[in-house]
Amino acid sequence: MVYPKSYYPDGRRLYVQRVCKRIGPVRMKITPEMVANLVFEACPSYREAWPEFDTGNPTDTIYSIPVLIGLAGHVAALWRRRQFSEFPAIFDLIERLHVEGNKKVVDHAVFYFTELLYIELERQGINPRFAERRLGPVSFYWLDFLKSAFGWR
Repeated sequence: MVYPKSYYPDGRRLYVQRVCKRIGPVRMKITPEMVANLVFEACPSYREAWPEFDTGNPTDTIYSIPVLIGLAGHVAALWRRRQFSEFPAIFDLIERLHVEGNKKVVDHAVFYFTELLYIELERQGINPRFAERRLGPVSFYWLDFLKSAFGWR
């Protein structure tokens, strides 16, 4: 499986390729139009925050970014309330978005979920390392990239 060089930062994409080879080939790429339904399927409690979703066009690309932004805040709120039951499904989905998503979905997952989750956890006074332990290998790679790019440590 070969990835375009633009997907990954210089010199560090071999790690992601090794992880993706171990996971196996991806048959169909996840597109931005699919993200909202996948998120609501993985986290039913988050679905309640989007009552207008049914009235809109669920296959519309515009839902991808706000749904992932809101999901980061929702995960932080779940952590604060100590409701961990949906975490395995949520973090498995985020790993899928990083591995199986097309370039736009990977960008959305990195910048609108992974980055904002880290920031939201710090803002609420929660140690963001809890998320690091739950992220899959590719998601953790991107979080590590963001931390080194922004000087977080």
